[in-house]
Amino acid sequence: IYGTVGTLYFDDIPAHLDGSALQIMAFVFFFSGMGFKLSLVPFHLWTADVYEGAPSVVTAYLSVISKGSAAFVLMTILIKTFAPMVDQWQEILYWVIIASITLANLFLRQENLKRLMAFSSISQAGYIMLGVIAGTQQGMASLVYYVLIYMFANLSVFAVITIIALRAQRFTLEEYNGLYSTNPKLAFLMTLALFSL
Repeated sequence: IYGTVGTLYFDDIPAHLDGSALQIMAFVFFFSGMGFKLSLVPFHLWTADVYEGAPSVVTAYLSVISKGSAAFVLMTILIKTFAPMVDQWQEILYWVIIASITLANLFLRQENLKRLMAFSSISQAGYIMLGVIAGTQQGMASLVYYVLIYMFANLSVFAVITIIALRAQRFTLEEYNGLYSTNPKLAFLMTLALFSL
């Protein structure tokens, strides 16, 4: 970007963007980094393994704080800095959103609950990007609302996962068989959070 526009100030970049091949390549590099942070397809392959291997508290942080902040950064930079290239980045976003939502939902059948939440998180990233692709005030408001609801629902699920894992030392779906009879409050919280997601 600096090589084609001569500045790194976000306010000055849009005036110099003309959609040249080098600027498109720069955008692809930028978007690849943000897509990796958001777990968008095709940058999602790390998500399930990291969610499964990391402690539940770290996984909750990765799925909520990291994803929410990356979504806000991406939207801000796309709307403010890459506004002159809106046709190029909207087309890329369309395909990435469709791929993220579709592929993640196809892989939701998991025995490990943390892996299941990883694929849910990939799908949710696609839904979050729907607010970004609009590029309007209403899109930004929708993004904020969606991320807030997503944050509370996801933190609730990981709170239940952590509590159950402390007792069972496992994260398989078998541990949740009969949860309503052993702990109705946790079962209600988990049901509400999963329906919200």
